[in-house]
Amino acid sequence: MDLNCPDLIMVNGKVLTMEADGREGTAVAVTGEKISFIGADAEARRLAGTKTKIIDLKGRLLMPGFIESHMHPLMYAHNLLGVDCGGDTTRSLAKVLEVLAEKVAGTPKGEWIKGFGWDDSKFEEKRNPTRWDLDKVSPNHPVVLMRTCVHVVVANSMALKLGNIDKYTNDPDGGHIQKDPDTGEPTGILQERAMEMLPDLRYTFDQLKGGMETALQILARRGVTSIGDMSAQQTGFRIYQQLNKENKLTARVRLWPVAQKTILGDAMLDQIYDCGIESGFGNEMISIQGVKYVLDGSISGKTAAVTEPYYKETSANGIIYCSDESDMLESIRKAFRGGLRVSIHAIGDRAIEFALNIIEKAGEGLDLAGMRNRIEHCILPTSDQLLKVKRLGLVVGSSVGFLYPLGEGYLNALGPERVKSAIPQKSYEEIGIIAPANTDCPVCDLNPMLAIYGMVERRSFAGNSLGDAQRVGIMEALKAYTTYPAYSTFEEDKLGSIKEGKLADLAVLEKDIRNLSPEEIKDLKVALTIVNGRIVWNDGLL
Repeated sequence: MDLNCPDLIMVNGKVLTMEADGREGTAVAVTGEKISFIGADAEARRLAGTKTKIIDLKGRLLMPGFIESHMHPLMYAHNLLGVDCGGDTTRSLAKVLEVLAEKVAGTPKGEWIKGFGWDDSKFEEKRNPTRWDLDKVSPNHPVVLMRTCVHVVVANSMALKLGNIDKYTNDPDGGHIQKDPDTGEPTGILQERAMEMLPDLRYTFDQLKGGMETALQILARRGVTSIGDMSAQQTGFRIYQQLNKENKLTARVRLWPVAQKTILGDAMLDQIYDCGIESGFGNEMISIQGVKYVLDGSISGKTAAVTEPYYKETSANGIIYCSDESDMLESIRKAFRGGLRVSIHAIGDRAIEFALNIIEKAGEGLDLAGMRNRIEHCILPTSDQLLKVKRLGLVVGSSVGFLYPLGEGYLNALGPERVKSAIPQKSYEEIGIIAPANTDCPVCDLNPMLAIYGMVERRSFAGNSLGDAQRVGIMEALKAYTTYPAYSTFEEDKLGSIKEGKLADLAVLEKDIRNLSPEEIKDLKVALTIVNGRIVWNDGLL
């Protein structure tokens, strides 16, 4: 009888468990959904039954699957359905317009064209696109292209007209319509809540579901076994559940619904509260973590709320969405009363201060340190703010994934000195703040290798240094993608390391990442990905 035999045994590998005791081995066995053995090859082989699958790792590194703790999966799925303005395309505005023209040629006149991923810091032209640039190739289609930071779009003239945006339109609260200083005409650049003035451009449910299936395939190829949806909405809830029923959900999903209406989605706190849903509701594949708030924008888009103006600016210091602290304070108090943790997007020091103060006020009389509430991004904290983060027991969703792809934009916005203290991963380590890594995909490529490179090397895609003081070692970088995010969701007993009895979420890397140079890390591939004991990505190992 093979009832107690492993379903899968992997041998002849290097097992990096990420356990605190440093335990390693050459073989791992998986029985059902869990890890059942770690040790030597010979002992593992003795456990095999007639139906056990045995994989020879051929010296490759076996480690816990990567946990992408902060991304926007449905937004990513949405963008996969439109014009891809990122990657090599965003090297120049001319290339973006070329790709857009190809889309225009195959789209009936009058239909909307959407795109994502342009980054002016990477353009050869070194400037933002404008409505007039887009009009050259799309005079008969409304077009909106979102910047990679997700806080800025450029719209063509037809799109602006459909949004009733002209030279006489005032800025909405929490947003900005960029206008030509000479003529007063909108340039097409819309920041933050000004983006909401455009018509609703959502895809159908079935289209989004198909996009999400594609996104999951990409996640599996990158070794990502769990994701945090930091802008969860009703449509996403349904898509995840249906994919799970169909056995197509190949990554665990940790949901953070948006509490108040923002550019990320509709307000959901009241619905969740009224249903009596608390943090932890769900199962091992899909669960509610808490609710999400947004305070400011992005550094490269110069909309993050900072105290000191941006580099070479005299007064620009970003935008704080919430003009009335009392409204947000009562909202967070309601979340706490309902058993919901909170996560607040706060990038600049001005927004971080607001977030820390409001969490502290809302949590009076509660065990805040034990709740593991979160500050997302937390890119420019002061030293005093770091100490307060530690005192309140907050988890920092550290967007180290920004360093490599967005580094030039950070240099331009902050200058060569100030950028050295941005995304202070080393300081988090030294103070004892748990700071799981993220790429904020689709803001940046979801490839964990690029984020790990950013942590250990702190260089932009152009090769410019972002300062050495905040660099961390490779093991610290790996913790930020495994044990730290597991801790942040109260799942350190289930995920984040390889240990008997833990869930079998694993990744096999082509080479031992610990022995590679930083430049080699960027190109490191994943050979095999396992979620819940099931192989979801295989790059020729079988």
